[in-house]
Amino acid sequence: MSLPTAREFPRLDTKTSIKDWARDLILRLNDDTRQVLLPSTVITLVPGNNNNVKIPEQAMLIILAGGAGAIITGFACGRDGKFIMVNDPAGAVNFTNEDASSEAINRILTPGGSNESGHVFILVYSARRSRWLMFTSA
Repeated sequence: MSLPTAREFPRLDTKTSIKDWARDLILRLNDDTRQVLLPSTVITLVPGNNNNVKIPEQAMLIILAGGAGAIITGFACGRDGKFIMVNDPAGAVNFTNEDASSEAINRILTPGGSNESGHVFILVYSARRSRWLMFTSA
C-alpha cells in the first residue's frame, strides 16, 4: 500500500483536467483498497508437478510458472471457506483435476472434471468435500 505523500493539487479548470484527476484518484484508491482487502503473495513454481503447494493466509496469489510445463496438483493449508485467487500475469497456470500426486485433502476439483489452463482462477476450499473447488477460470 502506498503511503500518503504531499502532492501539489492540480489545477482543475477544465472538464478534461477534472476527469483526469478523478480517474487518477480512483486508480490510486482501487490499488490501495485491493492491497488491504486482497493482499498478495508471489509463489514461484518449478517445471513439472507442484504438489501440495503450501499457501500463506493471503487471498491473492501471484503464481510465476517458472518455465513451461508448471502444473499445480493441489494446495496445502486449506480450511473451510478459504478463498484464493490465482493469477499468472506472464503465462498460463496449469491445474490438474483430482491429481493423486497431491494428498486427497489438498486436491482440486475443476468445473468440468478436466485439467484447466489459464491466467486467473478462483478457488474455495470445501471442508465437506475436502477439496479445493475451482469456480472460475479465465
